[in-house]
This record gives sequence, structure tokens and C-alpha cells, in this order.
Amino acid sequence: FGHVRRSRNLEPWSEAMMRMMIQTFFHVSDTTVFVAVEVGSIIGCAFLHQYAPTSTIQWVGVLPDHQSKGTGRKLVKAAIDQWKESTSPTLRLNADPANSVSMSLYLSLGFEVKHHAALMVFDKTKTQFEPIEGIEVRKMTSEDIDECDALSIEVVGISKKADILTWFHREEGVPHVVVKDGKITGYSTGMSPMFHSVARSEDEIKYLCMHREAIRPIKAP
Repeated sequence: FGHVRRSRNLEPWSEAMMRMMIQTFFHVSDTTVFVAVEVGSIIGCAFLHQYAPTSTIQWVGVLPDHQSKGTGRKLVKAAIDQWKESTSPTLRLNADPANSVSMSLYLSLGFEVKHHAALMVFDKTKTQFEPIEGIEVRKMTSEDIDECDALSIEVVGISKKADILTWFHREEGVPHVVVKDGKITGYSTGMSPMFHSVARSEDEIKYLCMHREAIRPIKAP
């Protein structure tokens, strides 16, 4: 996964960080990990998180020397075949639009582009933002999860409950919500390419970015 971060001028994650990330997703309930093995060594993997109403395929990766040989296709197809046996009506996959090879693969397997996510860099030392009365940022609670998922469906058209649950149940997790007039109008699972944020307006995103606890980094053991 290092090429994705390098393509965005970001420092690649350390081996310890990658190990922590994989363990995080591996231990999420209703998750299946598919691996491609050659001569006793793992050369690729894909994660399938099965939640209703939307299941998710993510962390699809193949070692560079084994790419463009059909391994990625087999991994994603195995995940699709298992999803078809579930009761979840929708399957989502996160993809890097800059990776034309993987995009072509996913499109050929029947996926459609529904919305685009943006990777943004925020420097709070250079950004001035005046607080707005009536808006509060606080840590997400278990009672907020369904409301946050409903907000995701409303704003971007898909359920992201699997992602929310993944980070909510991690000790290192940093999910926060923005509350306005007693209703959740934005949330973030964390400020990093591995996380995601959803909000009704720029103000909610700015509040999440300015909130110190919401942007504290995840540290690998």
C-alpha cells in the first residue's frame, strides 16, 4: 500500500503501522480475509466486511512482482462470491481513482463509480476559523452510530457502518461527531487516509479539523 501514499507525497506507513492496521480490520466481526498464496508465501490479500445494508471490500493489495497476473481479480471475485451468499443487498469498494489499473479491474467486475472521496491536508497553524455558536464537537458514542450511518446514506448515498464500527471499537479509535441544534450534522472516524469524514457543510468539516482530539494521530505499537 506504500505506492498509494507516495503518489500523494505522503510518508509511507511503517511495517508496525501496517501490521496494526491489518490486525484492526482482521479482528472486526463479520470480516473475512482472503489471501493469495504462491509457493507457501502470501502475495496478495483482500478484506470483506459484511454488514447490512452495505458490505465493503477494502485493503485489496498484491505484491508488485505479482501484479497484472490476475491475482487481484481472483481476490476481489472471491469476496464478491461470498457477499452474494449474504443478506446484504449492496457491496461497496474503496478505490484510488489515480490507479487506472485497479479502476479498470473493478469496473470490469461490475462496480460503478458512485461518489468521489478527497484526500485533504489541513494545517491548523495556518488556518483561521471562528467558532460558531450552537455547534459542538464530541466523541462518538454507541448511540450515535446509527445516526451517523444515516447521515452517510443521506450525504453520499451509501452506508459506511462497517467503517464506523471498525474504529469505534478500537482502543486507539478517534471517532467524533459534530452536533448542531441537538442533531448530528457531521462525523469523522479520524483524520488520516485510512479514515473518513462525512458532513452536511464545510463548517462541520472545519470544526472536526480544528478539534485536537479528533485529529490526534494513531500510533503503531
